[in-house]
Amino acid sequence: MDKNKILTKALENIDRIVQHLFPAAIKRQNRFYIGNIQGEEGKSLTIEAIGPKAGYWHDFATNEGGDILSLWAAVKKYDINNDFAVVLDSLASFLGMAQQNFKKEPDSSWVYYDMDGKALVKVLRYNTATGKIFYPYDCISHNYKFPEIRPLFNLPLIKKSEKVIIVEGEKCAESITAQGFCGTTALGGANTLIEKTDWTPLKDKEVLIWPDNDEPGQRYALKVYEKLISLGIQASILELPANKPPKWDCADAANENFDISNYITSSRKLRPEVRKNELIIKDWNITRYSTKPKPTEFLVDEIFPLGVVSMLAAVGDTGKSMLILDLALKITTGMTGVCFGHRVMQQGAVVLFLAEDDQNEVERRLCKLDPQGTRFLYPDRFYILPLPNISGSFPIVEEKPNEIKESTVFQQIKQQIMEIDNIKLIVFDPLSSFINGDITFNSSVSAFLMNSLAQLAVQTKATVIITHHLRKTGGEINGVDDVREAIRGSSALVNGVRLAYAFWPLKILKQKEYFRGKEFIPNALFYGAVVKANNKVDREIKTYLRNQNNGLLEVISENKNVLNKIAVNEDILLSDIARLNKSNERITYSGRDGVFEKRNLLSVQLQKLSKRNIRAVVSSLLSCNKVTKEADGNLKVVLIPENEVEHGQGSLPL
Repeated sequence: MDKNKILTKALENIDRIVQHLFPAAIKRQNRFYIGNIQGEEGKSLTIEAIGPKAGYWHDFATNEGGDILSLWAAVKKYDINNDFAVVLDSLASFLGMAQQNFKKEPDSSWVYYDMDGKALVKVLRYNTATGKIFYPYDCISHNYKFPEIRPLFNLPLIKKSEKVIIVEGEKCAESITAQGFCGTTALGGANTLIEKTDWTPLKDKEVLIWPDNDEPGQRYALKVYEKLISLGIQASILELPANKPPKWDCADAANENFDISNYITSSRKLRPEVRKNELIIKDWNITRYSTKPKPTEFLVDEIFPLGVVSMLAAVGDTGKSMLILDLALKITTGMTGVCFGHRVMQQGAVVLFLAEDDQNEVERRLCKLDPQGTRFLYPDRFYILPLPNISGSFPIVEEKPNEIKESTVFQQIKQQIMEIDNIKLIVFDPLSSFINGDITFNSSVSAFLMNSLAQLAVQTKATVIITHHLRKTGGEINGVDDVREAIRGSSALVNGVRLAYAFWPLKILKQKEYFRGKEFIPNALFYGAVVKANNKVDREIKTYLRNQNNGLLEVISENKNVLNKIAVNEDILLSDIARLNKSNERITYSGRDGVFEKRNLLSVQLQKLSKRNIRAVVSSLLSCNKVTKEADGNLKVVLIPENEVEHGQGSLPL
């Protein structure tokens, strides 16, 4: 039984499985809640019910988690590392699927190591009546799945070798290595996803590709060759000897005492011309499309989709760059947080191209947003290029008398971006600095630009955000339609993005109403909303207030007394924290001892707040140094008693 078929069936029956494992589980909206893996009542353990993370679980008390298979194994008391086939068999039986009666031990297994010999992936092979079945085990995440970035086989030997032979499958790689060469293969063999494999260890090596003697083998060899050439790696394909049977490979060659050394040395080396991405109609017949399309993945839930081009537009001095830095911090560090009024859904790498801000300005802003320096723990994820300190801005596209084309610089930069692992966000701020052409009147320039950025988003599967300006309208903006019309440039610019999010100031009378009884703060209140979208998103117009401590725009309630409520909630929570600390009652930002989870110990007014709002009050106290945090043995975030911190004026709105 194929693992993927069992997983698909399991996710289709997620409610049934959870109720079987945890009769006391409670389902609220899109998530199940239970106390622990033993099935006790509570909310510490959550299980996602729908969406791209359906079946994934996490126990906030023990920090354990995984996919639906690991959950089944944990409850049924199987050792998933050693009894994986039994886990599959058990779950398949529960789901009423035909069983394979797997042996506990695989027929064969191979381990993929990193350059230093650390195990990354273990591949298990089971021989069944219907053929061979392979299961990858990710040694880092401890789940039976392919890792996000797939390593090459035999990396420790690749590190020491000048010549590398790429073959199809681990068995062939071992066979060629036994002949005194360095053999490797991609995880997944001929059916692997070429773009998911890390080919960079082959740089500065002589690479030969030995294909299997069949059509799939030839296609695989050509795809690998084209990928290597695109990365600047010198490679060639070995011409197979004549009169060999179908599916003949290097393992067969070794078994028949074929002169492998002479063949590798003297056979013709093929270097076919790399094909361009041609439009071939017959390649795109209807069978290429799935009957179960993937749900939209979001970078920011219900706002910015993943893998497409989006726009962030506003008048000058709104704080677009600050919003981008805040979003980038939460993506790279995994810090719990909300951006644009919604949860950040992705973690990974970020590349920011900033054409107007120099390094000093970026440093000042980062210190305000991340005073504890968490960002420095992720040097391989966070890339900020302050172009005034480097070479100045560069054009993405260039308009010439007879043509519009991508610039050479941008093509080189795209190649560098493609080599960054797990990239989630790419930003060009502001767009106007990256165009050598007229986007105001020439729709062809805008259309070509958006097509280039769309290809970058598809190739990287990252969200590409361009920041842009709103032009002055000569009057007040009265709604979303006015905002969309105020975006500078031709209509092709707005039409070319999948989503546009814009900020515009409140009317002056509305601003004065917010600050009634308070000192008026100019340039502090804005509306923000999606003004164009191709997906189902949150189109609600939200009100934003500038946090006076760090300059960041944050979503607030539309209640006219919101400023008073913010200050009152902060004061009440400070008093509650001091009281709880005096009684030695542990209180944390989140988790089992989280401020929301223990809200019954707080004042009545705070007990009425949602989880997001009460945590926002905590974040405000932290950001303005009214409260500090320490890590305990379990790396929990602990709130420090009031009498140990310096008190100031907080302003993070709810």
